[in-house]
Amino acid sequence: MYNMTVAGLVLVLLQSAEALRAVGPVWPVPTDLWQPDYSDLPSNVNYVYYEELGWTPENYTYIQANSSLTVEWKEGLLTVAVQGFEVWTGNFKPMEGLTSLERGHYGNVTQYPNSANTTSGAMIWVQGTDIVEWCNLGGWFAVDSVQYNETALTHLQLRFCYSCYGNVEGMGAIFWSIEDHSKPMGPIKPPKSLWAPPKNTLSTSGYYAYMESQQPGYNYTYTSSNSLINCSFNGNQTQVEVRGNQNWYGTFQGMLSLSQLEPGYYPGPLQYPNFNPAFGGFYWNTAPAGYNDQTTGWFVIDEIEYGQSIKLRFAEYLDNNQYPVYGAVYWNRDIVVTPSAPVYPPPPHLWRPVKDSLPSIGNYLYLETSNTTQYS
Repeated sequence: MYNMTVAGLVLVLLQSAEALRAVGPVWPVPTDLWQPDYSDLPSNVNYVYYEELGWTPENYTYIQANSSLTVEWKEGLLTVAVQGFEVWTGNFKPMEGLTSLERGHYGNVTQYPNSANTTSGAMIWVQGTDIVEWCNLGGWFAVDSVQYNETALTHLQLRFCYSCYGNVEGMGAIFWSIEDHSKPMGPIKPPKSLWAPPKNTLSTSGYYAYMESQQPGYNYTYTSSNSLINCSFNGNQTQVEVRGNQNWYGTFQGMLSLSQLEPGYYPGPLQYPNFNPAFGGFYWNTAPAGYNDQTTGWFVIDEIEYGQSIKLRFAEYLDNNQYPVYGAVYWNRDIVVTPSAPVYPPPPHLWRPVKDSLPSIGNYLYLETSNTTQYS
């Protein structure tokens, strides 16, 4: 019988664990792996490129000028987040034992996080932000170059290919450098051709909210004499609430490059709450944001004193309506609204109940309808 002391068994186990930890990515990266046509990709800026296969093949290219890109190495996991007109999330985890993401080919990876293969690595790439196990995912990723400042990631060039139930679903390439400081543009000078409200219809002494459209019967004017209008400011966003004979809610979201809203033209297509942070967002409706995600449009801030006053105009396009809605809002914190006092005595032409139909003593509630039905 083979005899082994406890100390010898421990030594064998430690050697086995050390051998497992020594396994790393293959370098150099095999030359037959997929790679994009780099001549078609942006140069000297961060990007995420993705080729989606399947039922509706499509290519996507995101840079910091047209989307929000986040690349983070933390606690043994690389996280890539893209928020543009689409949203993508990717996680890339090296094999167990590596304290950093090293250059090389990580083959036969499994799905992160539920089926992470500690000996080869794991990954996932999904549209949206929910990292869930939605198929038997496999594939590979390759780190062509990577740099750190101590433990902080400063440069990365990575490509990947993933499959679902053995079928290749997509390929992607990522370039990221801490040296890229590009950002989305801000608002621009409004073109003269943009819609503006007719001046003779707007209040000159108080706040207002005005809307018009070619839709039959669509014309609304709210002023300090017939409604309450309030604006709130939060960073690069302002929200408008109109309370009149109908309530309206508006959200005007600036680009992520702005810390506060500024005067200028915010071109479309803008939408909210599912908006591209590089372009900003916009919403106007009779329900709070989130009830109708199919609106797009643009807005112009003609004047703004942050937190104090704002003058803006907008156009909103609904997918199911051929007529755009145009609107204008002016609000100033210093405008004090004094509600109108009730009219006394009441005008004589107002309806009154027939005197003899009411009880002579005691409390009562009397209702009368046009079909002569009476309740008391």
